[in-house]
Amino acid sequence: FPTRRFSDLSLECMAKWGDSPTAWLPISAISHAQVANTRGGMGNVHRRLIEAWAQQSLEEPFELVPGVSISLVLSCMVADHDAQRGSLCAKGSAGLKPCAFCINCIAKSAQGTAEKDAQFRTIAESDMSLFQQHSTEALRQFICKALQHPKSKAEHELQERVLGYRIERNNMWMSPTCLQCLPLERYVNDSMHCYFSNGIC
Repeated sequence: FPTRRFSDLSLECMAKWGDSPTAWLPISAISHAQVANTRGGMGNVHRRLIEAWAQQSLEEPFELVPGVSISLVLSCMVADHDAQRGSLCAKGSAGLKPCAFCINCIAKSAQGTAEKDAQFRTIAESDMSLFQQHSTEALRQFICKALQHPKSKAEHELQERVLGYRIERNNMWMSPTCLQCLPLERYVNDSMHCYFSNGIC
């Protein structure tokens, strides 16, 4: 779509929400085709969006209309698993570790590993307290170190599969701005997404 036409279409469709103090309004839009043609995919799109947001310093109060000042603070990212996987450059079900947030969560098919080492739990585990959370800094350090030591294609793919994250340069893990504005700890899993999107609730 031409930019103007797409913007007008979005604003016209959502005009009735303008008076609601609780409305969720989109700040950007991108098509699947555009993401597919972007080097680094959704991870790079996510990085560029967060960096552009930070550059505007919207957390500093600014005058919206005469006498009315507001500030916009990026407090968290609420998304379903697929959106989080894309933004975080996680492998999802393509990796041995299907969860972007857990160090010791492994695929259901890796039951044998879980039986040999109690530290690991499969994604079928019902006791959530047994999962250990990744930290932003630990992941950043691992990915940076991996990028400094080139490997063969097979070794690189194995490392990504075992880590559960894609190891590449065009993403949030290489952006200090992204990691400061929206660290891993500020991602909120929208577990109800499938119900809302399918009209069940």
